Amino acid sequence: MRNPLRTTLAALAAAVPALALAGAAVPEPPAAAPTALRVVPVDLSLVPPLSLNGEGRVENHLSIGVVARSTVLRGLALAPVHLADEDVSGAQVTWAAASAGGVVRGVQLATVTTVARDLRGLQASQIVNVVRGGGEGVQLGGAANVARRLDGLQAAAVNVAGGVRGVQLAVVNVGGEVSGTQLGLVNVARRVRGAQVGLVNLAEEAEGSVGVLALVRNGRHEVELYATELTPLAAGVRLGGRRAYGVLGAGVQPDPQERSGKTLSALGGGAGVGFEPAQRLALDLDLVAQAVSLDGTPEAVLGVLRAVAAYRLTEWMGVLAGPTANVLVSDEDQPDLHLGWKLGGRHARVWVGFVAGVRI
Repeated sequence: MRNPLRTTLAALAAAVPALALAGAAVPEPPAAAPTALRVVPVDLSLVPPLSLNGEGRVENHLSIGVVARSTVLRGLALAPVHLADEDVSGAQVTWAAASAGGVVRGVQLATVTTVARDLRGLQASQIVNVVRGGGEGVQLGGAANVARRLDGLQAAAVNVAGGVRGVQLAVVNVGGEVSGTQLGLVNVARRVRGAQVGLVNLAEEAEGSVGVLALVRNGRHEVELYATELTPLAAGVRLGGRRAYGVLGAGVQPDPQERSGKTLSALGGGAGVGFEPAQRLALDLDLVAQAVSLDGTPEAVLGVLRAVAAYRLTEWMGVLAGPTANVLVSDEDQPDLHLGWKLGGRHARVWVGFVAGVRI
């Protein structure tokens, strides 16, 4: 008796060559080659085709008009609106809009918008610049810059790029893959090989992220409870990238000061860099500025340089300790803050202190 499954498989195997032949694509006739460019050195245009270019594919060296259009521009365009169907080598200087369907090797300037498929140079406008493909150069926009990929600088109120190698400078920066720096109030990226510096930073992965709120999925988000020679009760957080991060901290001296009877407190933040030489060991160097208050009134500014070693005891907890170098400056003499040595003739003091505590 024949095996039905084997018979079916054999039939399918026999049918495969026939299916392949039946489904083979019929070669299409080659596409017609584009017509040759006709050189029109100077174009004067009202609205295409009411221009010296007329119809067909043309190359212009100088294009002037109200709305001017060139297939290829190798030179200068001066118009409220200039449209290049293909490449631009030179400059498009417009009042409203400049557009190129190919590569711009040079400059696009406009009041409203500039658009290019690829950029090798500069785009500048008061509203928005767009690179639909890849760019090497600079985008300067009043409102926004948009690029699929850019090697260089983006500067505007809002920058958006799928990939950046260079610098994004804006109120809001959005980048997919960033190799370089995002500098703004809000920075968003998927992966950062470099640094984010801003008020709020968001990333899935970042080498460095320094901000008041720096949330990196694969970065540092640690809480610390510690003591110093000035504030025996203190707490802080480290948020940001694995190598560079932001620091926030606050502390208090619960006992009233001997001279004034006031309560001392400190509040501030800063930034740090760190690395892990061993699996459970982390070494961090932090620079922090704090406002020192007595009964809630700021009286001095404290700068602290901390060298901290942290050893992870368990997956979620470790211990930390290290020396600190401190500089305290005030407008007038503060008897409650007579630590260390007086610095010069000013109301400033320096001393060496410590930090010790736990990290969660």
